[in-house]
Amino acid sequence: MSLINTAEQSNRQLNKLAFDPQLTPGARNAVRVCLRVQPSEIVTVITDEVSLEIAAALVRELEQVGCRYQTWVLEANRFAAGDRGGFGD
Repeated sequence: MSLINTAEQSNRQLNKLAFDPQLTPGARNAVRVCLRVQPSEIVTVITDEVSLEIAAALVRELEQVGCRYQTWVLEANRFAAGDRGGFGD
């Protein structure tokens, strides 16, 4: 079972999750420069449990931009068991 069961819980937890401040410049660059996210847009952040800190940094930056967002946290053990979800070999 995933640490985060629903999208609502996912949003609530990722925007409160502490992360290494060194991730902030990269998150800012990704959101504001590379993706050029605008306040009127809706963004989906898909992460796994191993990368929660990175996702939290991205979510913090999305909140600074003022856009709506949705997050999804994939279960780490699903792919470890060999289930590739119908994707290539």
